[in-house]
Amino acid sequence: MAFRRDFLLPLAALCLLAGCSRRLSGNATVQNLPDKEINIVYESDVHCGVDGYATLAALRNDLKARTPYVATVSSGDFVQGDVVGAKTRGASIIRIMNAVGYDFFTLGNHEFDYGVPRLFELMDSLCATPLCCNFYELDKEQLVFAPYNIVSYGNVRVAFIGFATPVTMGSVSYSTFRDDDGYLKYGFSENDFMENAQKYINKARADGADYVVALAHLGDEAYEGLITSLDLIAGTTGIDVVLDGHAHHVIPDSIVCNLKGNPVILTSPGTKLNNIGVLTIGTNGKLSTRLVPTDSYTGIDQTVAALVSKEKETILKEGQTVCGNTPFELPCRDNEDKWLVRYQETPIANFFTDALRCKYKTEIGIVNGGGIRAGIAAGDITANDIFAIEPFGNFCCVGTISGRQLMDALEFGARLMPLENGDLLQVSGIRYEVDCSVTTHFQTDADGLFTGVPEGSPRRVSNLQVLDASTGLYQPVNPDRRYSIASTDYLMMEAGCYGILERASVDERTTDLVRDVISEYLRATLNGVMPGRYSRTEGRITIRR
Repeated sequence: MAFRRDFLLPLAALCLLAGCSRRLSGNATVQNLPDKEINIVYESDVHCGVDGYATLAALRNDLKARTPYVATVSSGDFVQGDVVGAKTRGASIIRIMNAVGYDFFTLGNHEFDYGVPRLFELMDSLCATPLCCNFYELDKEQLVFAPYNIVSYGNVRVAFIGFATPVTMGSVSYSTFRDDDGYLKYGFSENDFMENAQKYINKARADGADYVVALAHLGDEAYEGLITSLDLIAGTTGIDVVLDGHAHHVIPDSIVCNLKGNPVILTSPGTKLNNIGVLTIGTNGKLSTRLVPTDSYTGIDQTVAALVSKEKETILKEGQTVCGNTPFELPCRDNEDKWLVRYQETPIANFFTDALRCKYKTEIGIVNGGGIRAGIAAGDITANDIFAIEPFGNFCCVGTISGRQLMDALEFGARLMPLENGDLLQVSGIRYEVDCSVTTHFQTDADGLFTGVPEGSPRRVSNLQVLDASTGLYQPVNPDRRYSIASTDYLMMEAGCYGILERASVDERTTDLVRDVISEYLRATLNGVMPGRYSRTEGRITIRR
């Protein structure tokens, strides 16, 4: 499996330079024009940012006062991302979304964080239609959910079609998609994504759709996976608008050319309901999109607001116990909302991995950057704060790993630096350097799981050293020696991050929740006070660009 850079970007740029503008359906002339304006309210990557739902409902209601043709849709990643969702394994978010009133949604990769059985429970309780044209049950060779749905607004028919990112296979536990015998039960059209997409776009058009609106959880960053929203547009025909998610980018209105050179609107509202998108199909047949900043919209749906307040109060109250205090912040994101833990060493990651290494007295502690979901603000640290850092409910694992396997794992984790990547390994007890100018090489098996780095390949990771606890000094790694390691069951047993640590030998899958180990480290080992060493980085990951 190779993570390629997007060769389609020059085509998109060419389309932009050509000055493509709003149009009738960019794939064929629309035969039917709406008798009234059609508005589609859209969001993506809410990640339990529940305070914005009351505003979204109010905006949608205001639009309904102008035209009867209004829909509310989501491009995924709503049930996970904060304590409010994690403590109820998504149930609280579903209750709120039902109060808002959604029509359609597609699946984000984080909808799978609680496992496929829980996914089905949540989707059954959400009073909206799930759409996904590339999530298959492999043994039955059939789609799990409907690929698209066509809605008639007067004499105009609009098709909503869903796409989930194939990178879901690596961003959540790989075991999530296996049956009891270890065979893959589910897949995301990883090997025939474009052909599969075109098939269902064509079906929607053949069923009479005047417009095709894609709810896509793909993102526009090529390094995130094999397929992006740009790939989808440039590799197909028949889509008019892509309402995108996954990358958390704010894209009010961009134009990208499809396979035949026709313009397609690409838009994304960002994350946490900071913006709410509105796609409008005018009575002249033209399409336009706009993003409404939530903090500037004064409308509030009081029913939704009351439910949000009730859910937050109920869920957060039990977690207000103070575990400790810190005089400084340990951030997880930078000022541009980028995930620091996914492209560099961070104090919050050092705190996290030190807790693992301290608890089990191992030589090494490791967690992937994507496994750290929140930082810590200055002041009192509550149980809710600890929960937010690790909301997945993973258990701790201890075992051993050879120096060579460790070098390979670090190489794979750093393959995309300095770009964001949730596979980046944050560490305790070791330090290493990354030369981002070196192209990394790696091998995978038939299932796409990481198996190692080819012998003699150039390496961007170098100068790997392991801390000698007896002397307090770092020593060069011995490729043939086995080192004790503490990590998560997600990485060591569930093939998380494409099996980056699955070659390590597991001695014990403990019954200790990771977040409980972090809390214990703060309360018992640090006596409830964050020491000054966590106010800065320590040179555990040195980056050369």
